[in-house]
Amino acid sequence: MDIQRVKETIALDPSRMSTLRLVREMNLPEGAVAGDFVRCAIFDKLHGHKEWTQLQRVEVVFFDPNRTDESVDLSIQAELVACSSRKPWVVKNLAREHPVARSLAQSMDGLMVTASAVAIRMLNNERLEVVAPFGVDDLLNGVLRPTKSELSSSVEKMYSRENWKTRYPLLRVEL
Repeated sequence: MDIQRVKETIALDPSRMSTLRLVREMNLPEGAVAGDFVRCAIFDKLHGHKEWTQLQRVEVVFFDPNRTDESVDLSIQAELVACSSRKPWVVKNLAREHPVARSLAQSMDGLMVTASAVAIRMLNNERLEVVAPFGVDDLLNGVLRPTKSELSSSVEKMYSRENWKTRYPLLRVEL
């Protein structure tokens, strides 16, 4: 099963597992870690890299329509920094950014590429749960596909700007 492959890849990295435990302890509604945390791990494995890509930031996402003030995000971010200052934390309540959404998964459909619309969380029983409104096929196959057709030119710009071709030459942009 494809989602199982994502879980297994993340579980291979003790640092990522430690990060997921810390985020779980924050008790955020639908709290998960997304972005480079998931995407780089999968792309590194796809490309046979022996060392994990150094993360520029750890993106913590959650969905709480009752606490949408940005100061809540900053307070949670400060707590995470106090617990683990070695990580560059970014915290976002996606309910604020997508007020019509009813869940974390629904709010993630606004992300630019399907391979980035994947988050992971650790449950209380140490099991991992993946949130992927577009599935994980593009992520596992190294495909950068816009979530919406109007984002096509932005995806091409991001691909060039992020210089992913150098680190991940097997990636394909499919518009």
